[in-house]
Amino acid sequence: MAHIFTREQLYGIVWAEPMQKVAARLGISDVGLAKACRAAAVPVPERGYWAKLQAGKKVERPALPIRPLGMLDEVQIGPNAPWKPFAEEEPSSEPPVPPSFAEPIPEMVERVRKMVGKVPPAKNLDGPHPAIAKLLQDDERRRQKQLASPYPFMWESPAFESPFELRRLRILSALFNALDRCGARPSARGREGREVSVSVGSVHIDCKLDSPDRRGPQERNLVQKPDPNRPKGPLRFEITEWKKPNDGMKWDDTNEVKLEGLLAEIAVQILVMGESVLREWVQERYEDEIERRAELKEKARLKKEAAEQIERERIAKLERERVEQLVREANSWRQATELRAYVKAVTDANASKQGGEA
Repeated sequence: MAHIFTREQLYGIVWAEPMQKVAARLGISDVGLAKACRAAAVPVPERGYWAKLQAGKKVERPALPIRPLGMLDEVQIGPNAPWKPFAEEEPSSEPPVPPSFAEPIPEMVERVRKMVGKVPPAKNLDGPHPAIAKLLQDDERRRQKQLASPYPFMWESPAFESPFELRRLRILSALFNALDRCGARPSARGREGREVSVSVGSVHIDCKLDSPDRRGPQERNLVQKPDPNRPKGPLRFEITEWKKPNDGMKWDDTNEVKLEGLLAEIAVQILVMGESVLREWVQERYEDEIERRAELKEKARLKKEAAEQIERERIAKLERERVEQLVREANSWRQATELRAYVKAVTDANASKQGGEA
């Protein structure tokens, strides 16, 4: 059975008694409980905390940190419940609480700016971000494979030889390092690292860093050897929010400023968008729950009315049958009375006839 707590509730629970006791009560291991706490940024007592406390030694209890960006305030402990369509789920007995966020968006933006700080551009690719290092390692394997093959294929040529592509990687590496420091999880997938995304808590943000004129991978010439000096020109970084793709943000190279000088602002906007999307989702979930409860209430009302109508029809039918039975009994009584009167009349007539003959 799953247990759902707010971060504050879970924090209070794990600091009230040893983790083993809490975990046993919740039906999981203490390791699993500690893992859930770490994922929710809930600090737990260090090893030996309870022994020190019992011995009267001084112990420290760290404060619950502010909720990480893009992370729900709810923490589920235990296995997931069997999946049901949303409309078939039974609502909880307690009415949903309207979502509220202690930190207004403007204050959150300022906190994120301070958290990001300055983002210096990467001068080279020495010690790049792990995601960029993986791209470079894969590219080096392709390079070595081509050098060793007597018949190299052009579509297997290294992807990061041109100044344009190397600059892309330097920008991504610097940006990814800044996002990592702020708790986000950036990634660049695909052969050319063009599938760029950032996970901010539980929110997934798609991004793009490329030439403004590039429309897709189909433009790449796979027949002729690519010119190592192409593509050239400016770069554009774009955030594409998956729910509202038209609301994306764009930053372009200009004569006044290059993208390397805009990395801090880009990082801030990615993190802010992650938190904003989460808040919108929480609000939508609340409104959906209110609407679903109203629908269930209306269905219950209609069902009750239908049941009452059926009951009224059943009672009316019984009343009709009772009246019909009374009518049948009255007719039978009348017929019996008439029959008795007839028999008596015949009997009297016969008796009179016999008396007259005598």
